[in-house]
Amino acid sequence: MDTLEAELKPDHNPTEGSTIYRKTLAQSLLYKTILSILGDSVKAPLRSGGQDLEHGPMSGQQTFDSDQKEWPLYQPIPKIEAAVQASGEAEYINDIDPEFGELFGAFVLTTVANATISSIDASEALIFVKDKVRHAGQAVGLILAESRAIALEAAKKVRIVYSDVKKPVLDMKDSLKLAEKKGENCILEIRKTSPSGDEKGTQTIKGEFRVGSQYHMSMETQSCICVPREDGMDVFCATQYPDLVQSVVASAIGVPNHFINLIVRRLGGGYGAKILKSCPTAAACAVAAHVTNRPVRIVLDLEINMKMIGKRHPYFTTYEASVDDSGNIVGLKGSIVCDSGYTPNETTSYLAMICMQNCYRANGWEITSGRALTDTATNTYCRAPP
Repeated sequence: MDTLEAELKPDHNPTEGSTIYRKTLAQSLLYKTILSILGDSVKAPLRSGGQDLEHGPMSGQQTFDSDQKEWPLYQPIPKIEAAVQASGEAEYINDIDPEFGELFGAFVLTTVANATISSIDASEALIFVKDKVRHAGQAVGLILAESRAIALEAAKKVRIVYSDVKKPVLDMKDSLKLAEKKGENCILEIRKTSPSGDEKGTQTIKGEFRVGSQYHMSMETQSCICVPREDGMDVFCATQYPDLVQSVVASAIGVPNHFINLIVRRLGGGYGAKILKSCPTAAACAVAAHVTNRPVRIVLDLEINMKMIGKRHPYFTTYEASVDDSGNIVGLKGSIVCDSGYTPNETTSYLAMICMQNCYRANGWEITSGRALTDTATNTYCRAPP
């Protein structure tokens, strides 16, 4: 065990367990192997450590207290899809059987932000970006292969040469200062309320706080299957916005919307990450299927999904509140700024401004909502911290 402790040095990989966990797991498996080899010669209290645990059928039950006189109102009923989901029978995008001749796609991503692409060594890839790099993890091309494993491995071998690499803007304060120098307007809306009577504050409390980004952590990553048909294309996409995906796919391959048959059976989690962020994967998949005239499947692995897709908006908030001797807020001046990423497409600070009042009386308030652009992937809606 001491030798294994000294020699085993797991590499750090965000998509796998921690280095401590993997080292402990290796030691545990070695210990289990030794116990299983020694068998009955091991002391009785330790023998179970070398045996595989057998689990019989499992079951569960939930009960809810409710007044049966009010049924069917408040009557507990099973979720419609509960049985097929719990049993593993529910079909998600990547459970759909492959079509004959199906190809698998894997994205090629940038490794830097705020740079220019000098060259890309990938003659067989479908290239989407030829010059300006907006953020690290930006999809610049798509590799197609006969298997997903080959596509993923081939995507790693594409070499991108960058030039004019500049320091990326990653902080909201830095972004706001840069926008001010350029004369750009970052304010979305200013809301004011009338003060209440003659109330005056005797103290002022001011400060700022930040809320960072958060990955949506859905069990199903961005996934899409596109199958060319004689009168258009069948698109199986994990999306929360089917009509937008239909429109984007139709535009990408140059056909009317009604040529695209979009099928969404269910999602393996969305939380907002599949409202607009399902469109790039679907568009790339459709273009690949259209160009090759073969079915194409793209299912992002967890690492690519986290690098390529934006997360919940980070927020930067300032406040200056006037309070009276009883602690009542009699005036508030504040700002709410969200980090939209490199485009302002899904800026949400104006919605946060609406929610800021919460349960307080908003007398004498002045709240400004704004957005900051950084050299990161465009962030998006998030229903709540999962």
